[in-house]
Amino acid sequence: RAGRAARMGGTVALVAGLLAGAGTPAWADATRDAQWPLSFLNIAEAHRISQGEGVIVAVLDTGVDPTQPDLTGSVLPGLDAVTTAGDGHTDASGHGTSMAALIAGHGHGQGNADGLLGIAPKAKILPVTVWPPGTMSLRPKDVAAGIRWSVDHGAQVINISGGGMSNPVLEQAIDYAMSKNVVVIAAIGNSSTEPGPGYPGAYLDVIGVSAIDQTGNFDPAVSVQGVSVDLAAPGTRVVNPKDAKTYETTSGTSISSAMV
Repeated sequence: RAGRAARMGGTVALVAGLLAGAGTPAWADATRDAQWPLSFLNIAEAHRISQGEGVIVAVLDTGVDPTQPDLTGSVLPGLDAVTTAGDGHTDASGHGTSMAALIAGHGHGQGNADGLLGIAPKAKILPVTVWPPGTMSLRPKDVAAGIRWSVDHGAQVINISGGGMSNPVLEQAIDYAMSKNVVVIAAIGNSSTEPGPGYPGAYLDVIGVSAIDQTGNFDPAVSVQGVSVDLAAPGTRVVNPKDAKTYETTSGTSISSAMV
């Protein structure tokens, strides 16, 4: 608990510093201009300090498509934890690719001025498929296997934009990540589909994330709430990739978790 409190204190201090940063930058194209979290979080100022160089972020999700233009060259070989085969590069729903782009999208085109800019555009994505194809139901054993594999393959941060019921196997995997000093971040749950905070986001050692809107207020229409929430981040009407060529605007704590 003490170690977690120290980590959280530093994170909150950093977020507070970013929110107090300089004025709103002018972005390059329509997609970039529509990314209100960039200005809201003063990402241009943050990028003067770090753009995620040298950091590997594991995205435990539906897989990540490495051909998405804003992610070209940023996606490492991963794992399909559901079948224990494959490299995590197949994404049937697009959800995992969207989360990866929000984390590490670097844009595309001349000077990377077009498309989506992520929070950490120089980070690398380690894709781990934990959702069985055709479903959005997480199985604890798949998530647990994905966590352990990610830790053993160099991830410093693990993002899980989803959740479900608590399970001893899942909790043990979180303990393993903590023992290796790997930060685990997870969505706390969407109020439209979840009765309450989901796991692993609700575990003590996981940073559980809820959603705020463009005014900086908690959005009860999007996010569940409770004592399990550690941080909040933009999650209302946020632009993200729909596929390799188009973008869409969606809401949810999946987005908020990726932002954190």
